[in-house]
Parts: sequence; C-alpha cells; structure tokens
Amino acid sequence: MNKHALSGQREYFRMVHGVTLRLIGSFSDSDLDFRPQSGMRSVRDLILHIYGAEKAMSEGVVAGRITVEEENKGLPESEEAKPVIATLKTVADAQDYARRCHRRPTMHLRL
Repeated sequence: MNKHALSGQREYFRMVHGVTLRLIGSFSDSDLDFRPQSGMRSVRDLILHIYGAEKAMSEGVVAGRITVEEENKGLPESEEAKPVIATLKTVADAQDYARRCHRRPTMHLRL
C-alpha cells in the first residue's frame, strides 16, 4: 500500500472513528470479553484488530513496508498481540488505544 492508497483508507477511518469510539463506550468492561459464538473474536479482539490494522498500515507507509511483526500486533491470535491486548482491560483503555492508533497516522503523514 502506498501513500495514495492509504489516503482513501484514512478518509474512511476519519469518517467512522467518532462513531466507533461511541460504540466502544456503549460496552461495559465485562462486555469486552463477549463473543457472539465460540471461536469468534471478542469485542476486545475486534477493537485491537481494527485499530491495530490502522496503525500498522500508516506506519508501514512511513517505513516503506509493513512488517509481519507490526501487522501481527493487530491480530489478537498472534503472540505479538498478547502484550498489546493485555493493556485493554477496560472500555476506557480500549478507547485510549483507539485514539492513540488513530492519531498516529496524522502525526506521520500529511494526507
């Protein structure tokens, strides 16, 4: 993905970020572990995946490539994601993570 391609993704992320933060805020801390079915990702896992992907893409464009290690930090099933997901204990933690990941591309790129 190049800077131009990320620009389109970034516009979409900007459009839905506020709604996504409000949605995250509608959950209770215990809801973060909810899975619609066994074997599916939890609410916490999905938050990590959405915002971890945004972070990996933007940092990858800046660096000139997306490494497997960085990409895996957004995949809750991976070893690289375990330390990150362990920090998402509460809804407030999840919202803070989302804000930090979303703000990051703006700091690095002039899109």
